[in-house]
Amino acid sequence: MLQRLFGIYVLAVFIPLAVLTAPLMLLPGLALRRRLARGMLRLAMGLTGLWPKCVGFDKLPATPCVLVSNHCSELDGLITFACLPTRFTFVVKAESRQQPLFGFLLHRVGVAWMHRTDVRAGASTTRGLFRTLRSGTSLTIFPEGTIVKQPGLLKFRLGAFLIAARAEVPLVPAVLHGTRAVLPEGSSMARWGRLAMTVTPPITAPSADREGALALMQQARQIILDVSGEPDGADQRTPLDDVLNAPLP
Repeated sequence: MLQRLFGIYVLAVFIPLAVLTAPLMLLPGLALRRRLARGMLRLAMGLTGLWPKCVGFDKLPATPCVLVSNHCSELDGLITFACLPTRFTFVVKAESRQQPLFGFLLHRVGVAWMHRTDVRAGASTTRGLFRTLRSGTSLTIFPEGTIVKQPGLLKFRLGAFLIAARAEVPLVPAVLHGTRAVLPEGSSMARWGRLAMTVTPPITAPSADREGALALMQQARQIILDVSGEPDGADQRTPLDDVLNAPLP
């Protein structure tokens, strides 16, 4: 009963603040909109006691970089957006754009929409991400690409590591703790729990080609496995696998 009451309280805080934030997202200036949205999100997390412990943020490079993190819950994007500096742009699955209010807020804070099953649209997004890095903006990507209920670090998609290798920018492995327990996949009600985000030292690809990206991916995945303490779920089949492996019409 206490957990349910807490979940209702979280919704009662987050939804009105999201509604109040929406008109502010009509203001001009991307940097201003990001600061306002982050401030409102931090307020919501503070009011609900869900503000995460931030560890190792002094390791973030001052230059453009690609930050990759494990993906355990729909809460992950909110945590990373609240914690990271506003110079980070988030890569978000294009399906999220269709969600009422949430899709609008994401659009106005300047996320990059990634089409996971449309090769042509995905290639266009990737070219845009290279331009984003060259402009001095950093990227945040969840390389697992999807969420499952059971604990375990899923296999990584290569895209984030190809971008970092070919752009010759540092890659920063980060780890989210507690989000799976606080908001499990398939649940709309948050539970009480402690959250944290740990940033580890940046690493670089040994070369700018595909082999260098693969080596970078393997190194980053091992770091995240070690710090997260979750089991290796590389062999788990996910809904994203079913979509990507479906026969062409």
